[in-house]
Amino acid sequence: MVVIEHHGWTITVDPALGGSTRSLNWKGQNVLRPADSVAVNPLDLASFPLAPFCNRIDFSGFDFEGVFYPLPTNMDGVALPIHGFAWQRAWRVSERRADGIKMELEDRQSLWPQPYRVEQNIALAGDSARFSIALTNIGEGDMPAGIGFHPYFSRGNSRCEVDPGKMWVQDAHGLPMKLSSDHGLAKGSHSMRDIRLDHSFSGWDGTAVITDPDRWLETRLSASENLRELVVYSPAQDFFCLEPVSHVTNAVHGDSAAKRTGWQTIAPGETLSGWFELSVKELS
Repeated sequence: MVVIEHHGWTITVDPALGGSTRSLNWKGQNVLRPADSVAVNPLDLASFPLAPFCNRIDFSGFDFEGVFYPLPTNMDGVALPIHGFAWQRAWRVSERRADGIKMELEDRQSLWPQPYRVEQNIALAGDSARFSIALTNIGEGDMPAGIGFHPYFSRGNSRCEVDPGKMWVQDAHGLPMKLSSDHGLAKGSHSMRDIRLDHSFSGWDGTAVITDPDRWLETRLSASENLRELVVYSPAQDFFCLEPVSHVTNAVHGDSAAKRTGWQTIAPGETLSGWFELSVKELS
């Protein structure tokens, strides 16, 4: 694990555990849900990167350029592959700085059309922490590509102000079927204690403001233009997730332009990159 302290920030990252962030703290307050010291699963940490795809892909795998790629299930309790492969691989530290860290993963083993490299850069500055990700095709042919992040926030008495766009109504396996404006996160401020969702949204404006009165903290989440598909995961536990991702869930199987939103193909040597940022201030 690596601990970096800079300008009031303290971040603990775990390169070997999926390039994950274990905790992110500003002036003594946890901005993200902190991990227990003995946690050994990225799902129990503060945040982890998503690549080379985001969220679920339908059971059977997928066809790409005439070749079928079967994908194994990779998470207990979920019957289909989820969150990509990067979160379950060991990363290496390629650069450590006073204000942050850069980590890298080269994956030539996963069942993906081409091998790939992922770089993650975390930069701390003033009142903000920026998480950047870059996915590069290091193979000899084209490959599909998706990126994102999976940050966790403490629920407590938090409120969230967000305009997520339309929600994808989903089937029993969490795969999108149709868009709907009928959901519990319509534009405005909402008590996250009352929200129960595990859905993706299209049309998000790329911002969200989380007010946490328990910590006297306001956190503004913003995302790059190509991470504007939002996944909201708010189970009956003391956390919720706002996941900025590059494509609609199961986009590889999308049977319409809307369902394939954000799904990209990158050529050898090409890179798909994006970022999200957390800006914080004390509540008055």
